[in-house]
Amino acid sequence: MLADLGRVIEQVSKDKGIPKEILVEAIESAMLTAARRKFGQQREIEANFDPERGEVELFQFRTVVEEVTDSEIEVNLKEAHKLDPDAAIGDS
Repeated sequence: MLADLGRVIEQVSKDKGIPKEILVEAIESAMLTAARRKFGQQREIEANFDPERGEVELFQFRTVVEEVTDSEIEVNLKEAHKLDPDAAIGDS
């Protein structure tokens, strides 16, 4: 069974005396760097550690538009409504 990231962070923090917040920031930063290398620098991506699940979540933000001209940074209203029924033009 794989140990969740939260337990690994806890153990490294205790063993090395590094505050958990510093470890979490470093992991989030590393995940964000890897995601930008894979998906491109122009995408708006955010990384957040979820301590309840022991996982780093990556989020990509795209602007809701009527007509998509760049699918990497924009999404049409119909597709946006599949993710968020309250989405409106100009939302992220």
